Amino acid sequence: MLLRRILFGGVALVLLTYLLFRPPPPGGDDQQLVQEQFAAMGTWFTVSIWLDAPEERAAAQEAVRDVERALHAYTRRWQPEGEGALGTLNAQLAEGAVIDVPEDMQPLFAQAAQWRARSGGAFDARVGSLVELWGFHLEEAFRDTPPPEAAVRRVRERLAKAPAYDGPRYGPAPGVIWNFGAIAKGDAVTQASDRLETAGFGNHIVNAGGDLVVRGSRSDRAWRIAVRHPRPSATQQLLAAIEVEDEAVFTSGDYERWFTHEETRYHHILNPDSGQPARGLQSVTVVTDSGIDADAASTALFVAGDAWRQMARQLDMDTVVVVYDDGTLGMTEAARARFNRIADAELRPAP
Repeated sequence: MLLRRILFGGVALVLLTYLLFRPPPPGGDDQQLVQEQFAAMGTWFTVSIWLDAPEERAAAQEAVRDVERALHAYTRRWQPEGEGALGTLNAQLAEGAVIDVPEDMQPLFAQAAQWRARSGGAFDARVGSLVELWGFHLEEAFRDTPPPEAAVRRVRERLAKAPAYDGPRYGPAPGVIWNFGAIAKGDAVTQASDRLETAGFGNHIVNAGGDLVVRGSRSDRAWRIAVRHPRPSATQQLLAAIEVEDEAVFTSGDYERWFTHEETRYHHILNPDSGQPARGLQSVTVVTDSGIDADAASTALFVAGDAWRQMARQLDMDTVVVVYDDGTLGMTEAARARFNRIADAELRPAP
């Protein structure tokens, strides 16, 4: 059941990202590389650790098991529905109550509110009711037709009247369901990375289904990451590659939770203003130094569509790669300098 549930409902979903490992350096030993995979948060996590010495392998594997346990606890806490902490808060809001956000949850609530303000509403964690209306919160709730326009309009009207979060007491807020799908993975992956750092393993990647935080290096070289193409083919699987060190790489894309109705593609990345799937792009990849920022920014940029460059400037995100709806590429100057393009796709010049 774990893999069938989609934890945060889908305001942001990433493309798959692969680790591209070069051959080990002369005298190197792949016994220094630990890779462990497990399921959490409705996706597959891969943790890669480069050891200072092969004898650290057992300790590194135990550190990964500790990360796995922490991520399962995180999942229970931030599930939008059910008996966990966030599900309980959402149930109280549904009853018309004013909620008291627990102290340890307040930082992420505050960061979500800050990102809503920074993005002019393109990012909004209060949109769980829209996510549920579209059926993107659970696999068994998936639709094959869009919801009625009148139902979308009613939810949008309720959200427009709902208060912004400005402190630990929130509400009443009829119609608001908090869903942290566009920011919590960045928080969770960062916390997992911090745990590995504390355990003494500073050279690692924590990869959550393609959203990842990179720390340190692999031996004396940077980790090399490749982003999968949003419309892969037999001859073109990868979009671009980049070397990263102490950074986060997050991608929002339209291709994993979606359906087609009357030749129109409807996906899970919803525009909070229109209540409809965002239009204009197939994917957005962001590289920055914070997992939370990369996660939230990739969603806001995807929602911005063709106006992504303006949004990137607004959010101070300088390393961004997008794939437009027609398959062409867009890249900031910083991204052009760092990414090695793999896909045979036309690069649109900056306007």
